[in-house]
Amino acid sequence: MTLNVLWYSTRGAGIVSLLLFTAVVCLGIVAAVGWHRPGWPRFMSQAVHRTLALTSLIFLAIHIVTAIVDPYTALGLAAAAIPFASSYRPLWVGLGSVAMYLVAALIVSSLVRDRIGLRTWRAIHWTAYAFWPLALVHGYGAGTDSGALWMLAIQAACVIAVGVAVAWRLIDATDRHPLIAYVPAPLRLADSRMLNPAGFPGGPRAEVGVRPQSTVAGGAPGAPSGVSGLGRIDRADRLLAGPMPAAGPERLSGHRARLGPLPRADASLIPMLEAAGIEGRGGAGFSMGKKWRSIAERADGHAVVIANGAEGKPTSRKDSVLMAIRPHLVLDGAELAADAVGAEEIVIYVGTEHRAAVAALGQAIEERRSTFRVPVELVEAPRGYVAGEASAAVHYVNDRDARPTGSPRPFEAGVRGLPTLVQNVESLAYAALVARYGDAWYRTAGRASTPGTALVTVSGSTDTQRVVEIEYGTTVREVLDRVGGVARAGQAVLLGDSFGAWADISGAWDLPLDPAVMRQQGMAFGAGVVSVVPVGTCGVVQAAGIMAFMAGESAAQCGPCVFGLRSLADATARVAAGRPQSEDLERIARWGGQLAGRGACRHPDGAAAFLGSALRVFGDEFARHAAGRSCAMSAQASA
Repeated sequence: MTLNVLWYSTRGAGIVSLLLFTAVVCLGIVAAVGWHRPGWPRFMSQAVHRTLALTSLIFLAIHIVTAIVDPYTALGLAAAAIPFASSYRPLWVGLGSVAMYLVAALIVSSLVRDRIGLRTWRAIHWTAYAFWPLALVHGYGAGTDSGALWMLAIQAACVIAVGVAVAWRLIDATDRHPLIAYVPAPLRLADSRMLNPAGFPGGPRAEVGVRPQSTVAGGAPGAPSGVSGLGRIDRADRLLAGPMPAAGPERLSGHRARLGPLPRADASLIPMLEAAGIEGRGGAGFSMGKKWRSIAERADGHAVVIANGAEGKPTSRKDSVLMAIRPHLVLDGAELAADAVGAEEIVIYVGTEHRAAVAALGQAIEERRSTFRVPVELVEAPRGYVAGEASAAVHYVNDRDARPTGSPRPFEAGVRGLPTLVQNVESLAYAALVARYGDAWYRTAGRASTPGTALVTVSGSTDTQRVVEIEYGTTVREVLDRVGGVARAGQAVLLGDSFGAWADISGAWDLPLDPAVMRQQGMAFGAGVVSVVPVGTCGVVQAAGIMAFMAGESAAQCGPCVFGLRSLADATARVAAGRPQSEDLERIARWGGQLAGRGACRHPDGAAAFLGSALRVFGDEFARHAAGRSCAMSAQASA
């Protein structure tokens, strides 16, 4: 009886292990493809994949131990540990031993993933998936009931399931947007869809201080009085100095004639950036010099630079305008970054919806292809808010999957497992100017705490989005006055981006647009968005629309994003429509506080902070909507 128990335990545990391993392989492929549904978010596939993998180890251990101690097979520990050393069906048992070691490689590599790097882990992980066909063949050859119909049916079902999953993965891989293999024909700015985002029929327009005169080659754009090469009166125009935006993308010959040749750079540029005090322009505001130094210290000549121009934020168009009219300035900065951190490759990562920017950079890359010191590739980022997040950009370049990842971070192991600098294109453009004119020149601009200038996207108070370059410290009133939007400003203004915060317009008129000053007041400069709620427009409705957008842009990789953010957006939409459920307003306030800090990335944190600022600024309007009363803003508009 004992022998029968051991034998049935061995076979039973082996069959269950095969079924679980089949499910693990299929779910691993489902997770890689990114399939999801409203009731089955992406993170669910990954969670079940890991759970079943751990469960299968229990049954695998039972299978191995009972096979070793079973006197019928007389395997012994050595026969199980050393492939093909068994006296009982050595080939089939040996294949089982090899499969066991591949499973062990899966487990160990996953445990030390942060130490070995993403590239090495992925190579081991996918190679170790060969354990499944080995386990299948092992079970067929070593089992005494392999010819039974029920066993053949189980094996056939496993083969079909994995075959369908593999075919799905291959089809998905061929359907994903590849690297650009051609340079599109240049587009005139006026013909570009990039210049016609929804709600702004005129499209974003670059605004400069005064009409330019010819700038002396090598002279500093936007230089203060006394500095040679002053090409325009408004010293805030540095990135936008040069040909008028209507002229389209600046060609290489004009770029070099205006600014001079690209200086040769090395790690000595990093302390210059630190001394200039340049903060990143992608939204986080991290010190650019420190960021470059962290890469250079790890690179050892093997790193990657990603120039990030994904710009999936609906309220920001600064990067797309910059890339469309000053592509060579962006490429200058990317080359200098590669020299400074010791990179062996540059990736220009541009949002696919920004067609004028894609065309301009494609043309610019071809103009200077023979002069690049490292390979340069242009990659179109897919549409999506989170596609511009640093780890999402790396993930897309590696696997054509633009979802944020956890660890390791890009500066530790990014593209192909190498330390990767992901830098916003505006930041790189400023680096190109600092390399030419020095950190002291950069600090001559700026009215408050933060030195330098910045690009700002203004919308809401005019029919057209405007991209302007301002000195840090310029007030909200001055920015709106510059684009002629003061008269139409309503009750509030959104500052930063969709991750920013609402501010009451009456208290924001004289607010300096300076990152340091804004941080002290609980706000953020972010991506440089100044979006005004026009007169007669309901702020609650505006907030609900942005919350719906942010919920829809979730990567669907964690519960707080999938369920928490969607619940917040739905509750806000009900309140905005005047059809709230009982206690919706209280739920919004409570859920927003509970959501922060619990997501896999910062997307739900930013949404919660944004909604919190809306509750503060539009508190009275939220209360009117929640009570089912008419909207005060709608009444103003009617009047």
